Amino acid sequence: MTTPRLYGVTAHVDEKKVHYLCEVIRSISKLPIETDFVILTNLEVKNYSEFLMRRLGDIDSKCRIKVINQDFDQLESPWLITWAHKEFIKDAYESKRYTHYMYLEDDMRFSTENLICWFKGRELL
Repeated sequence: MTTPRLYGVTAHVDEKKVHYLCEVIRSISKLPIETDFVILTNLEVKNYSEFLMRRLGDIDSKCRIKVINQDFDQLESPWLITWAHKEFIKDAYESKRYTHYMYLEDDMRFSTENLICWFKGRELL
């Protein structure tokens, strides 16, 4: 069996909700599989990656975080940032490096228990 690897994406648009995003990332980093997690944001905070990593503190090294600033000028509407993940998921899928893919809202936790349920449910499908 292939070693599970997860590719996840979230859109983060409200700086006041950064504590929720940090909770999401912390829960993802505790998963027992390697994870690449992309955060799409429209926030124009200088060095947002560094800002976020300081807020997160220590996270497990098997979880790699990448922050991508999404320019609203490239979107028909700012609300479409939540759909910008499709291109990233498609590219990750085509890379064949991952066994699982997910999109999460920036305030939606995903735990090890959720992952186990996902694995079990996959067998039933």
